Formats: sequence, structure tokens, C-alpha cells
Amino acid sequence: MSGAIKKDFRDRFEVELALFEFMVAYERWAEQGHDSFGAGQRLLDETRARILATLPGTVHVADLANHEGVSRKHFSFIFHERTGLTPAHFATQVRVHEAARMLIETRLPLKAIAAACGFANANHFSKAFRRLQYLSPASYRRTMR
Repeated sequence: MSGAIKKDFRDRFEVELALFEFMVAYERWAEQGHDSFGAGQRLLDETRARILATLPGTVHVADLANHEGVSRKHFSFIFHERTGLTPAHFATQVRVHEAARMLIETRLPLKAIAAACGFANANHFSKAFRRLQYLSPASYRRTMR
């Protein structure tokens, strides 16, 4: 890197060429960063849709990987790299957000909402909900209505 800064240029055209090459390289780098954000958002949107479509069942990472045409391990790596989340954590977030919507829009008991959102039981649902929303499901329902 220091060689690029201290390089002696023979004439001003060589300086202009170096600056032009730098700008082209920078624009390519910036465009790649934008594409990876778009790819990450696409991956989140597609995964969210698949999770919601399979409720109350669960989507396995292997199924998501097969849909993308990669191995389970590679999918998990790509997903985390692009989104900052593990697929399992994201799935829990989606299920909790769906439960939050149901708590506000319906009068279903917690046990029914837990089952509809794919949680093993109301206790598991309450723990996951509290961990992400910082309120119990019942408190959330009272607060948001």
C-alpha cells in the first residue's frame, strides 16, 4: 500500500490513469457491497415466506439449502454472512413476530397461538417470546391492545 502512495509518476497522464483505475476499482467494490445487501434481503424475504408458509410445521435448514442448491453447512454460512443471523435464530424471530401479530389481532388463547406458530408448547413459546420481545405474551397482548 505504501508503494502506491509514494510512487513516482513520470507525467500527469500517468497520475490521471492511476486515479481513474482507482475510481473504477472503488465503484466495482461499492457495487458489490450493494449487491450483497440486496442478496441478503432477498434471502431473508424468501426464507421468511417459506417459514410462514409451513407454519405450524418447521422449516429445516437442509430444506432451505436444497432450495438454494447448496449444502446445509454452506447455506448456514451464506445466510449468516449476508444477514448476521443464524437460520435457526431468524426462524424463531419470524415465528415470534407472527405470534405477536396474532396476540394483537385475535383473542386466541396462548396455547393455540403457540401451536399455530410452531412452538412445542405454551411454556416454550413464552420463553422464546420473552427473550425477543422483553415481555411475556400476556403482557404484550395487554400493552398492545
